[in-house]
Amino acid sequence: FDVVAWDLPGHGHNRAVPEEPFTMAELAAGVLHVVDDIAAERGDDTFFYAGDTGGGAVGLQLLLDAPARVEAAVLLCTGAKIARTSRGRAGWRRSACPARR
Repeated sequence: FDVVAWDLPGHGHNRAVPEEPFTMAELAAGVLHVVDDIAAERGDDTFFYAGDTGGGAVGLQLLLDAPARVEAAVLLCTGAKIARTSRGRAGWRRSACPARR
């Protein structure tokens, strides 16, 4: 098996931040695009997914958008709603700042 790590925009090694806000559906589509490229080489279009916090929310979206493609998912410290209030967004920014350094 192969392990592919994908950093969300602005996280890890992916320092590119789009000009416009993006949705979980767009992030999930990006994951599927990477998987499609790999699947073309391997001939298998299913995959296992793991993600935490924002990556976990992407995993939830993948399970909604492409449930037949995700064989199993491990989602940690996540939810369907992340930082939907101003108080929650402030907490998200505090925890995300150290991750961006």
